[in-house]
Amino acid sequence: MIPGRIAILGGGLMGCCTALALADRGARVVIFERRATPMQEASRNTEAKLHLGFVYAADPSLRTARMMQRGAVAFRSLVGRWLGGAALDALLARPFVYAVHRDSQIPVEGIAAHLAKVRDLWTGPAEEAAFRRLSPGELAAVYDPAEILAAFQTGELALDAHRLAQLLRDAVRDEPRIEIHGDFDVTAVEGEAGAFRVRGQARGEGPFAQVVNCLWANRVAVDVASGLAPPGAAMTRHKLGLWLRPGANRVRDLHSTTFVLGPFGDIVAWPDGSLYLSWYPACRVASTLRTDPTDWRILRAGIDAEAVAQATVSALARLCPGLPDVVRGLEPVVDGGAIYALGETDIDDPRSRLHERSAVGPVTLRPGYHSVDTGKYTLAPLFAAELAARILAEEVVGVS
Repeated sequence: MIPGRIAILGGGLMGCCTALALADRGARVVIFERRATPMQEASRNTEAKLHLGFVYAADPSLRTARMMQRGAVAFRSLVGRWLGGAALDALLARPFVYAVHRDSQIPVEGIAAHLAKVRDLWTGPAEEAAFRRLSPGELAAVYDPAEILAAFQTGELALDAHRLAQLLRDAVRDEPRIEIHGDFDVTAVEGEAGAFRVRGQARGEGPFAQVVNCLWANRVAVDVASGLAPPGAAMTRHKLGLWLRPGANRVRDLHSTTFVLGPFGDIVAWPDGSLYLSWYPACRVASTLRTDPTDWRILRAGIDAEAVAQATVSALARLCPGLPDVVRGLEPVVDGGAIYALGETDIDDPRSRLHERSAVGPVTLRPGYHSVDTGKYTLAPLFAAELAARILAEEVVGVS
């Protein structure tokens, strides 16, 4: 049955995908977003990799790899449906190289064995999960062999998160069943299924038949303020990235690269010359284990974007010596957002839960109230479709 209006808390990738999945099934949806428009923070400022599981070598169970592969298949199918045809094809980056840092938490042989296991799990086109080890000459042409012990070319891809964010903003704006309530900082949800009210700092709105908490910043704080028990130990980090547009000629010799395994970073290169850069020690600017609200706007106001950019380029240049020539004279856009994940130690701990993402997805915490740990960008459309099916199957009497 189609319930009454459904409230979506948060207008990031998870929130927009959930709204589109529900509207596609005939439901009426209201997105509550603290920015003026959706898709402004973490979902817009990320490497936007369609993970197949290659980076999760610290999860020998392969549960994370299996989850990521389900998400990657669903991503292109569902987002293509919502945005139309081949909308994603023009957004694809160059395939990723996995470069093994000399301080990797897992040695080269272990990384290679994991890549083979992930490849063997994949049931899609073989070339998408294929990999090969770069020759010493190929490695030295791009990376510093004193820092990078081995590198593996894969078929894994990323999307241009900036351009996809705009496409999704347009899609939710143009969908008549979706309303967007911007500049609304959600603090709590009151009431019960069929009569929920969403509270902000200055006002409340409702009633709503059901509520979906898709926040990353302060997701747990809103759940707790709504009368729900906090989950186990979880960390919210604020992570930044750099966006540059050097032009295609400058980036022709750069690979999209993830440096493994530990607190390192990424280079993402697109055929049109766009670049995304991130170095974890410089770009992870804050983290908290607290479940009470954090005013991330105060944090963002104090970020020294120039220092973050300089530290990121400097660190990546030690691994990829050609990078400074590519970015010389360019002014990067530095931005990011909050990222939620289960675990109480950071990725510099080889045993951290942040090294796996299998215990994620939507949870119905009480009748009509759903909260979603997206896990990774790759998984949002999959979870959105699953949650839409769950919500519209529930026998909850809606209100107008």
